[in-house]
Amino acid sequence: MFRLDKKTEKLPVAKKREHKQIANAVLPKSWPQTAALTQLITRFAISNKDAANLACTSRFLYNDTKAALDERMLKALAHYVVVEPNEDKVTTILKLEPTLINFVTKQIIDNSGRELIDNTIFQLAYGAGDPEMCLAIKPFFEKVYGSEKTAIEEMEKQRKQKFVEDKEADEKQDKQAKDHMQHLLTTVNAAITAEQFNLGKDVNNRLILSPATLAAIETFRAEFDKSQPKRIEKGMHFRNNTLLETYNAYVQAAVQWNYNYNTCALFEDGVLSCVLFYAPANDAQRFSQGLYYLQDQKPNEKFTRGLALRVGKNNFYLVVRGGSIDFSLSGSSVDIYSGGGAITCGRAYESSRRVLTNLMSNKNILLAELMRYIAHRPKSQCVIC
Repeated sequence: MFRLDKKTEKLPVAKKREHKQIANAVLPKSWPQTAALTQLITRFAISNKDAANLACTSRFLYNDTKAALDERMLKALAHYVVVEPNEDKVTTILKLEPTLINFVTKQIIDNSGRELIDNTIFQLAYGAGDPEMCLAIKPFFEKVYGSEKTAIEEMEKQRKQKFVEDKEADEKQDKQAKDHMQHLLTTVNAAITAEQFNLGKDVNNRLILSPATLAAIETFRAEFDKSQPKRIEKGMHFRNNTLLETYNAYVQAAVQWNYNYNTCALFEDGVLSCVLFYAPANDAQRFSQGLYYLQDQKPNEKFTRGLALRVGKNNFYLVVRGGSIDFSLSGSSVDIYSGGGAITCGRAYESSRRVLTNLMSNKNILLAELMRYIAHRPKSQCVIC
């Protein structure tokens, strides 16, 4: 431990009392007020010659109760699971306090503005369909609960609290969502097909769209936004089949449009950008890196967890809500295959649909594998649809 130096021992009694007061202000109340700890704090006071400032700063940094510190760490965990997913930062915090896996975050707002209510960090990661994050959290369940078996039992308990299994109700709800999405896509695609692109360009050299096309796109966006829950207490945060259905509709429509650049780009910026905006952050990170590099490139790249696009370096969510490059229209699509700007190539539509299908399938498998030792496995094979 630290030993008092002779310089401090010779200080007047009044000065020593001042240093003691500084130490009391700096150290958490639960810490023992030993001479060594007092010396550790007062050493900084002497060197900085600013005891009052040190005491104020130290109170701000350290004079929390245990509960307050846990609350700070819990908020940080939720942020690094939902907003900026990062396994390294999550595991660093959990190493300090593993029992935080059992704490409930009352509220966290994701990148699209959805409010996620009363979740543990595992429930947040599972609800976002993030198997890598779930796997990173799993060892801390084992540490707290003593074995892999008891850890998985607790994870399954937490999962069932948020993801109620009712196959019949799930299938009915999924069909309703699918039919609604098909109706929205059919309507907006009819308007895009009818667009003539003959109204000239604006001052920024972007094509001016007809009022009918703009109205159809705005209606699609408003109706789609209305279909997305703003307050999520149970269930997955996003229906990933919606993305697949959008890409399927795009592939079919592109053939009808003979892969015309303007028409395809309009679908991407007007429709696809809107749907991509609601993707959970872990998927946005994959799309930003480019699914080609995560799946098709040999050897595959490691998932790097960034929200900046591979091409252009702009933030994913800012791009999909930013201005179109080609049209007087808000919204600019992201090429999820290469991690860059617009696709506008028939072959790329197919590639994007294929790698997206692979991604969702692999995530299903990995999430199911988390519970592989549970006797009663989920009835439904579709975990994140």
